Amino acid sequence: MARSDLILKLSVRKDERTVTPVETGGRISYFFRTFTGKFRDVFRTNLVYAAIFALPLLFSAFVLPNLMLSIVMNGKSFIGNFGIGFPNIADDLNAALHELMRWYRILIFPCNIFSIFVAFVGLSGVFHVARGLMWDEKVKMRSFFRGIKALWKPFLAVGAIVAAVSAGLMYGIGWHMELYLTGAANAGSWIVFVLLILAGFAMVIYLGMLLPTFACYRFRFGEALKNACLLNCIAPVTSVIVSLFGVGVLLLSLLGTFVSYLMVALLLVCGFMFLAMLYTGYAQYCFDSFIVPQVDPKNPDKRRDVVVQKRRGGEEVQERNPYAKQQNKAPQKYGQYKSSGGKKHKKKKR
Repeated sequence: MARSDLILKLSVRKDERTVTPVETGGRISYFFRTFTGKFRDVFRTNLVYAAIFALPLLFSAFVLPNLMLSIVMNGKSFIGNFGIGFPNIADDLNAALHELMRWYRILIFPCNIFSIFVAFVGLSGVFHVARGLMWDEKVKMRSFFRGIKALWKPFLAVGAIVAAVSAGLMYGIGWHMELYLTGAANAGSWIVFVLLILAGFAMVIYLGMLLPTFACYRFRFGEALKNACLLNCIAPVTSVIVSLFGVGVLLLSLLGTFVSYLMVALLLVCGFMFLAMLYTGYAQYCFDSFIVPQVDPKNPDKRRDVVVQKRRGGEEVQERNPYAKQQNKAPQKYGQYKSSGGKKHKKKKR
């Protein structure tokens, strides 16, 4: 399907921006200027989120695996006899690895799955604040809790799905790693491992567009799911690059125990807000490029009736938009993932 056809299939309406656009000097430089210039708000929001919602995830993902490794391997020797009668016997390495992976299956993986579910509820507040900072809106500490109140239902639904998918990814990858560590990995397990890694990365790419969509718009749940998929298909290369950067930052924790704990410290200070603002900034670039130009300036719930298309020779051609009559009015109540706007709706506070 052509790129222009994908753009026309997007659901459109006016976003939730309350100020005049201020993104200047390039999106990347604007992101870093905003992140450093508003670090006080970033730090406060990140600290509140980490203290309430992210501590279980940080503990189960970074601390608990190292603790279990120390407990399982404590007092064991895998050197065998060295010299004459020392240490006399050696522990079975494969048995120790099987025991370690058993604890992963019965303790570490379930804790991670539950922690992901809890963390996603708080991400509603994080992305609400991130969108305000990237739009240069006035953000207060209470904005985090307003974001949770407004967006917790779609984030909770997505969190449940992500937790379920993550369960399959964890147990599948854990199965391969156990075979690999014990020398029993084969071609089939490697194929499953690669496919699971690719599936997990695809989920990250999709979430990187979906979560900012929830925060920046009041689309219906299905419309938000569709738009996130279409936008990633419209700009696949940049979506992959942004996600590779975000995932690469987290994968630094695999370099060792010290780096792992350093990563925990960074996440506690500013890491979650950094990633949220990164994905929000990129998503807003896509919104401004592919959704905003289609909105009818006289009616923000409708598409423009005429689309201006640029040809290779520079000539501009006006064509009738076949989707112009499509209306995407925002729902009326947050309880049904609908906007708090209504007849008695007052100007929202940040």
